[in-house]
This record gives sequence, C-alpha cells and structure tokens, in this order.
Amino acid sequence: MFAEFSIIPVMVIALAAGIVFYFIIVVVNNTIEKDAPLPCKIKKAIECLTVQAVKHSGVMKEGVSARKPIMVFVFDETEFSVSIDEGSKGNPSVTFATFQSTFFADKNFRLASKEFKAVFSFSRIKTIVSRLSPEFGFEGNDANFIKKVLTPEVESDLLKFGKATEVRFGNHTGVKYSHKSNPSRLYICVDGIESEDAGYDRLIETTLAIYMRLKAMTSEIYWN
Repeated sequence: MFAEFSIIPVMVIALAAGIVFYFIIVVVNNTIEKDAPLPCKIKKAIECLTVQAVKHSGVMKEGVSARKPIMVFVFDETEFSVSIDEGSKGNPSVTFATFQSTFFADKNFRLASKEFKAVFSFSRIKTIVSRLSPEFGFEGNDANFIKKVLTPEVESDLLKFGKATEVRFGNHTGVKYSHKSNPSRLYICVDGIESEDAGYDRLIETTLAIYMRLKAMTSEIYWN
C-alpha cells in the first residue's frame, strides 16, 4: 500500500515560497532604484517642481519612487497635484496635472492632440467646432458640455503646449481613487518631462483655468 499523500501541503509551501521570492525581488529592485543616481532630467524636474511648490504654497512628496516626484498644492479648497513619470518599457515620459472635485460627476470627455490619435478613438463626437479641431480629437458623452468647457482662454492655453497633449475629465480617467461623493477627476498630460519653469507654469495655469471654468458652469446651472 502506498502511504496516503496530500498535495495540499506541497501547494501551500510552493505558494509561500513564491510570495517570499516575489517580495525579495521587489525589495531588491526598489533598493537598486533608490540607490541609483537620478537622471539629469529628473533632477531638473524636481528643481522645477520645488520652485512651483514655493509659488503655490505647496509641498513636495515622493511618488511610487524617487523618479516620480509629486508637488501638491491647494487652491479654492481643492487639492491639485503636478507630477512626472519617466516612463518605462517603451512608454513615453510625461508631465501631468490632476485635481478631483464634485463638478459634473455625470459628464466625461477626452481630447487629445493628433499625436494621440493612433492610441485613442475619436469616433463618438465629430461635431465639435473649436480652434482645437484641426489639431485635437474629441470624445465624450456630451458635445455641448465640451464646447462650454473650451472657452477661448482654455483653447489658447492648450494650443500653447506645442506638443502631444491629452485632457481627460470624468470618472474614467484611468486613475484609481475612492471618494464618498464619487468625484470627477481632471487629468492633463503633456509629452515629455518639462525641464523649464515656464512649462510647469503653463501646465498649472491651464489646469486652474479649466477648474475655474467648471466652477463657473456649476454656478450658471445653479442660478439659471
């Protein structure tokens, strides 16, 4: 007779070994990344973000790694963040700004310059008449809403970037978060990591301009 043999203890041991191995790899990779010298563009970006923190009474925070710093500031009782992502495995480096609020939680849209057209589909909305139309594609659940957001000031700000730019608004921006009031999130992304203060000035000014426009639209609905 063969002794009874249970595969369950073997599976448990194998699973435990796998978990331990995974954490060892993670710790080693994080240690290597932490000890590795930062690229010049990251150092410059951190310097620029630090300047912006002073300008906007914000604070610097470390993101998921030292290579992804975040500057956070508060405007009109709303938290804004500006950060960079060096990119990896073929993904481009980007600079982006975000905020979340309870403005128009039922609305969503994306607009992106022509460089993003190979990645995103813009077949949902083809009726947007805007200064951005030749250079940008649009999609969303309310064309009239997008038109109202795109004031001449906002359009001018977006055109000034002169590089691949994407704006997302709504609850499907690809950023995970939890909030009891189910807020909408605005996300503005520009290609590459900015290396001059002017680039961050422009990004923050555009983000604030869209925020103020959304707030004004909320007031218009309330009073009309």
